[in-house]
Amino acid sequence: MLNFCCPVCKEELKLDGRTYRCINNHCFDCAKQGYVNLLQSNKSKSKRHGDDKLMIEARTEFLNTDSYKPLCDLMCKLLQKYIPQNACVLDAGCGDCYYTGKIEKALADKNASIAGIDISKFALIAAAKRSKNIRLAVASVFALPTADFSCDAVLNVFSPFAPEEYARVLKSGGVLLRVIPLENHLFSLKKAVYDNPLKNPKENTDIDGFILAESKELKYSITLDDNREIESLFKMTPYYYKTSRTDQQKLEKLNFTLLNVRLVLVQITQLLVCLRKLLLFICQFEVKVAEFMLQVTESGRKLGTITFLISKLSMKFCNGLLFFRFEISDHRSQTFHTSFCHCLFRLQVTENLLMLLNFFLKRKAPGI
Repeated sequence: MLNFCCPVCKEELKLDGRTYRCINNHCFDCAKQGYVNLLQSNKSKSKRHGDDKLMIEARTEFLNTDSYKPLCDLMCKLLQKYIPQNACVLDAGCGDCYYTGKIEKALADKNASIAGIDISKFALIAAAKRSKNIRLAVASVFALPTADFSCDAVLNVFSPFAPEEYARVLKSGGVLLRVIPLENHLFSLKKAVYDNPLKNPKENTDIDGFILAESKELKYSITLDDNREIESLFKMTPYYYKTSRTDQQKLEKLNFTLLNVRLVLVQITQLLVCLRKLLLFICQFEVKVAEFMLQVTESGRKLGTITFLISKLSMKFCNGLLFFRFEISDHRSQTFHTSFCHCLFRLQVTENLLMLLNFFLKRKAPGI
């Protein structure tokens, strides 16, 4: 099962009744609708987070017409192909869970554990009505409340893009499924409203540390002959709040629009997972060294022995890094080289601290 992590200490949260609790006793109560708020508002200057109630209501009303069902069906098909049995799936920016709810049903035979996060509490209030089996949390895609290497798949559907966070939470071989609006997506909608409509900018689909597994382009027209549907579609886009009332009234003449998106499914590389695990090990290693240095006055002989053993361990680790360097040297991505150098530098700094600590201990206790 995919569990959330505490936003304070990063430890795993366990659900006890209607309260999420970590081992450090940080508690987060579920709202009556079933979601939990894990967004640390004190770190944000904004008082309003994400889509407001009007936008969510409009989105839910429009998506319930199933105009985007072909897109959802294709997403389900790709996930069924790539995720393993008992997979953990995270929808990062789930909105009202229109796609997430249908994916949950499509993956029932795989016994998948599904969670969704969104920065808007209004989105999750609507999402909770779609399914009682999807774990929901108010959180940011730039600080996902899940542990490292905990997800088999992450979904990014018309939501902010945070590749570093996706790489952190994905397991080795895990997949990231993106839905990207192409140049002509909803262009007839913009054409009806604006005198000089602009096409969507072309988005780069290359992501450091991921390899392309599959890419699909979806293009079809949808008929909208109901003014209420047209208005709901427009309200769920960012254009609505930037458009004058006069221009909004032009939408009454619209009877179709064009959906044009690309589904990109990319797979995380083993190399990136190794680098993430390496950095995690170094962080734990640094914590241990700091603990020993704090205890330096307690027992010179004992600490000297332990630090010597840790120093030997780090030397072996550095030897492993030298072997790992050959893997990285053949990779074109500058990110890998930078990450590797960062890891090596931190290890060397920590080893220097250990050498100084050993020197200090031997001065205090010459018999070590």
